[in-house]
Amino acid sequence: MEKYLIVQTRLPKNMLDDLKEATGKKTVKEALYQAVIHYIECHNIERIREIHKVNKKRGRFPVHLAKLMASIESK
Repeated sequence: MEKYLIVQTRLPKNMLDDLKEATGKKTVKEALYQAVIHYIECHNIERIREIHKVNKKRGRFPVHLAKLMASIESK
C-alpha cells in the first residue's frame, strides 16, 4: 500500500497561474501534480541536480527556477 503525504507551501499566485498555463491544467492541484511527475521522470534531471549543487553554494536559483523567476519579475 502506498503512503500519501499532504504537503503545503507558499507560492505567488502569478507563478501558479503560469504553471497552470504551461501545463494546460485547469486546477492548481493538477498542475502541481503534473509538474512534480515531470520533474521526477525528466531525463535531464541529473544535469539539473548538478547545476543546483553548484548554484546552491553560490546562493542562486537553479536554472529551471531562475528562468521562471525572471519571467515573473519581468511582468
